[in-house]
Amino acid sequence: MTTDAPPMNELVANDRGLLVSYDRTSPQGLGTNYYAAVSSIEAAVERMLQMSDQEKQVLRDNARLWFRENHATFTQALQRIATHAVEKRRP
Repeated sequence: MTTDAPPMNELVANDRGLLVSYDRTSPQGLGTNYYAAVSSIEAAVERMLQMSDQEKQVLRDNARLWFRENHATFTQALQRIATHAVEKRRP
């Protein structure tokens, strides 16, 4: 369960978690604070309590799969960037 606002909703989606809407924002340096709506938190908790074990397992499985794929993509991109940077420095 997380706030349906960046950066959290970039990591958690409806197919791998529960999103809680926000009802107000405030500036925070170069970013924004998002304040979760109490009614949305209550609804998400209620939904979670009523979910079957199988429904929860689907969310867990989807979250784990997304994490593994995201981690692999990031690792590969980082390796490509590092290789490019090293090759560019060679005379």
